[in-house]
Amino acid sequence: MSDAATSDTSASDTSASDTAANDSATNDSASNDSATSDSAANDSAANDSAANDSAASDTTANDSATSDSTTSDSAANDMTAGGTVEWDDSEFPFVRCRMAGRLTRAHVPAYLEGLDRQLDRAAPFVILWDVRQLAFPEPWALRVAGEHQRRRVADFRAHLRGEAHVITSPFIRAAVRMVNWFQPAPQPQAYFRTGAEAERWLREQLGVYAATGSG
Repeated sequence: MSDAATSDTSASDTSASDTAANDSATNDSASNDSATSDSAANDSAANDSAANDSAASDTTANDSATSDSTTSDSAANDMTAGGTVEWDDSEFPFVRCRMAGRLTRAHVPAYLEGLDRQLDRAAPFVILWDVRQLAFPEPWALRVAGEHQRRRVADFRAHLRGEAHVITSPFIRAAVRMVNWFQPAPQPQAYFRTGAEAERWLREQLGVYAATGSG
């Protein structure tokens, strides 16, 4: 009886030990599964975060590109959307005319009337043409300027002591020179890149006239 009891006790202890070992293995497996699950979740979160960062970066880049494009388009539109012809004869005989943007036939009266007003004074004067922001003129516009110069060539010769063009574009310079194909200019002409240089030259032309009485 005693030996049998001892055997049963040993078997029971062995069974309990096996059960504890199995429980431990189960717990380890559960812990490993949990760790694996946590790692997978963390990896997934990291990937999601990276994807979101990438998407945000792409969005920012696209927004920046759109902004740059809009700015560029706006600058281009400033040159071509609305033309202007502005006369300033407040310092006569020193006259200024600024032309900018895309000129249309609607601007012709402002151009011709302003020029005729100076010629009709029947007094010596000079003109500074500021065309740095002028879009390339269409052929009809060059013809209008050339034909006007031909009609009033005697007045140009008698009263206009000189005209200076402030130009930064070689294409605009070529366009201005095309006007002389219709009628060679009788007055002195010069081309400059800055307004200061043009003004200095024009005042010299007025000085020559004042000193000699002829141009």
